[in-house]
Amino acid sequence: MKISCDIDESICHLAQDILDILNNKNNTNYILDDITCYEFGKCISVSDSDINYAVKKAIYSNPKPVEHASDVINLLGSYGDIFFLTKRKHDERDVTIKLLKDIGIKTQYALFTECDKPAVINRLSIDYMIEDRAKHAEDIAFGTNCTTLLLDRPWNRHAAIHSRILRVFDWKDIMIYFLGKI
Repeated sequence: MKISCDIDESICHLAQDILDILNNKNNTNYILDDITCYEFGKCISVSDSDINYAVKKAIYSNPKPVEHASDVINLLGSYGDIFFLTKRKHDERDVTIKLLKDIGIKTQYALFTECDKPAVINRLSIDYMIEDRAKHAEDIAFGTNCTTLLLDRPWNRHAAIHSRILRVFDWKDIMIYFLGKI
């Protein structure tokens, strides 16, 4: 079994950190539910330069882990191969590896940064993807044979219905799903 996982908002909370930085910088009061699409600038009134600044700062500020993510990933690593597929930049690779260690990822894994997720999934014959972004889940569903577990977030509630996109609400749901597979 080959399982891949996104990083930001799948195993670590980054969006709230970004919002906190933006709110402090711009004296605003945006909340997570205001982010109804993945691109912050389309949901809230903030400049692209402020968003880029906030994202970079949040990535380097030790984001908090999503509850139970590392425990489930470590367990699943006993039953299959683990891959992290992220749109994070190549120059953020070291901080990403540090994050994975800091949040408790102990199993062996491969990390792909700035990657075309469907292409990597097809090349490696990955069976499952854990993702938070609707567009990526849809691209994977329509371009691969991989099943995507889409973690429920305010920005993905419009995701297309597809037999290989399964909405989950937390890592307990993910564990329950995989208990039937291992």
